[in-house]
Amino acid sequence: MKLNRLIALLLTAATFSVYADNQPEKSKKNPPNLIVVMVDDMGWADTGFNGCKDIPT
Repeated sequence: MKLNRLIALLLTAATFSVYADNQPEKSKKNPPNLIVVMVDDMGWADTGFNGCKDIPT
């Protein structure tokens, strides 16, 4: 039983080591555009696309 676990562990480690080596290099030319907006006490109808006439969004 211990031999089966050892073989499974070695095969898993070998698989991940080969996979990690074949990853293409990531280009850092264009970082993603990401905007995070945190609001407090905002209800469902407080945005323009949900029906609010006071604040156009």
